Amino acid sequence: MTELKANRHYKDRVFRMIFNSREKLLELYNAMNGTDYEKLFLYEQQSSKNGNMPLRCLFYVSDSYSRMVRFVKKAAPCASI
Repeated sequence: MTELKANRHYKDRVFRMIFNSREKLLELYNAMNGTDYEKLFLYEQQSSKNGNMPLRCLFYVSDSYSRMVRFVKKAAPCASI
């Protein structure tokens, strides 16, 4: 007999395709938790002291700021000279 093995590599392609925008992800969160939030905020909690948390915070903030700048540039592109 051949032994059946479980597939340990989960495919999240469909989930990522559906919930790739913050709005859709927030809609899912609200549906699962019975809430009515209008904005999505990112928080991370550590159970023990971690020396690199300020650096991680900087990465999160810079990534968020970068996305915001790209969004603003798409919404109102500057006139080229």
